[in-house]
Amino acid sequence: NEVIKRGYDVIYTSAPSLINQLDSERYSTDSRENNTIKLLKSCDLLIIDDLGTEHRTEYKVSLIYDIFNSRVLSGKPVIISTNFTMSELEDAYSGRFVSRINGIAQKLNFIGNDQRIRRNTYK
Repeated sequence: NEVIKRGYDVIYTSAPSLINQLDSERYSTDSRENNTIKLLKSCDLLIIDDLGTEHRTEYKVSLIYDIFNSRVLSGKPVIISTNFTMSELEDAYSGRFVSRINGIAQKLNFIGNDQRIRRNTYK
């Protein structure tokens, strides 16, 4: 919210939603609907939540890599949240993708109780 308040363009999406949107555009004949990749590559900040929870195919993995790599090459920030370890990301995607992440990323580990589970225990 702070980044948006400062006038920057931010896209926040879950990995499954991102892949579903790109999949639907892949077969669309409406050129107005084929802007998502351009927006994902050009926005000021891209936040991808739950990377690893999407259904992966070779094509979908290459899309995620292309978007991430394009942003890295143009100096645009990406925030990724995942429950995967780096080893699990490498197994799910590729060593090349994880190498890019490790080369530029600052890894933050969140430790503690899952707040969603905690909230449900008080109901």
